[in-house]
Amino acid sequence: AISKRRPRCAALSERIYSASPSSRSEPKSLRDDTWGVLTDAKVDWLLLIQMSGFGVIALLPFNLALTELDFLNGSFQHDYAAVLSFLDSISVNIVQILLIWYGNRFSFKPRINLGCLLMAAGTLLTAVIAMVVDNSIIAFLLALICVSAMGVGYAVLEQTALGVAAMCPPSCTLSIMV
Repeated sequence: AISKRRPRCAALSERIYSASPSSRSEPKSLRDDTWGVLTDAKVDWLLLIQMSGFGVIALLPFNLALTELDFLNGSFQHDYAAVLSFLDSISVNIVQILLIWYGNRFSFKPRINLGCLLMAAGTLLTAVIAMVVDNSIIAFLLALICVSAMGVGYAVLEQTALGVAAMCPPSCTLSIMV
């Protein structure tokens, strides 16, 4: 038996006591409320290309590092290949947790720009360091900083791009993942 005491929250009490028992058990269709707008929206192919561009840009720096892994490992020595993915994963995971707490305080544009800038700087400086710096210990440490910058940039760009795609139909998220 349901108690006749009403909850203190007025909005909650209106929701509980206004709906009939049959309407509570029926699932809402996706065409109701705001979901209908999101699923019925037509997706322009230019938007899908832009979302695919986010996905390609996010993966490009790490793929470039993996492509030239023999050269970079020879230049930096000190087990650079082993540390590369470990340090990248740590920086990505830490930044993604921080973005969950603080990311929505900034708009999408500066986050996308920051992510692209950090990934580009990390990639370019890794190549420059490999060719210019002769001391292998200093080169190795600078390369680790560059890998961390690429990881931070990737985390910022990935979460921002998926946040933009979440406001669009599901095909936008799929095009980022392709």
